Amino acid sequence: MFKIIKEILSYVIIIVVVILIRTFIGTPVRVNGTSMVPTLKEGEVLGTSAFNIKVTDSYLTDRKRISKDNSYVILKISVIGKVNKYSLDLDHFILEGKNNNYVPSQKFYLYFNDIGIGYRNNILDTTSYKDYILVFNINNIDKDSNFIFRYVDNDRGIKISPEVIY
Repeated sequence: MFKIIKEILSYVIIIVVVILIRTFIGTPVRVNGTSMVPTLKEGEVLGTSAFNIKVTDSYLTDRKRISKDNSYVILKISVIGKVNKYSLDLDHFILEGKNNNYVPSQKFYLYFNDIGIGYRNNILDTTSYKDYILVFNINNIDKDSNFIFRYVDNDRGIKISPEVIY
């Protein structure tokens, strides 16, 4: 009988030690949501099932001749298709600011043709990267934000720190 109690007591001690070690030293943590999804930097490729895109440059301007109340973030992008006859849906791109989210607007391309050619539902090339610009009309309240550029079906994003131009 004493032998059985001694054996049970040794198992109880081992279990208690394992619980103490796990509780105070090696507790695994699981985070739900996208907070642990890595954010890419400019120049890194954001891939989807239909295309790869990278931001090669970014600019922030408040060109007064367009609007006194808004600023503009211009992204120079390089994009290559993975699927034949595919074009980008601009409404699926989001630029997240500190206070608001923005989608690109084609109506401002003309004001920034000195920076690049605006994307206008072009069929993506599947053999090489093509360069375009996307223009985001942002509220001045977000002008000093660090931005995240995302595609809606992708949890990853590209951190954008635009260079200020006039």
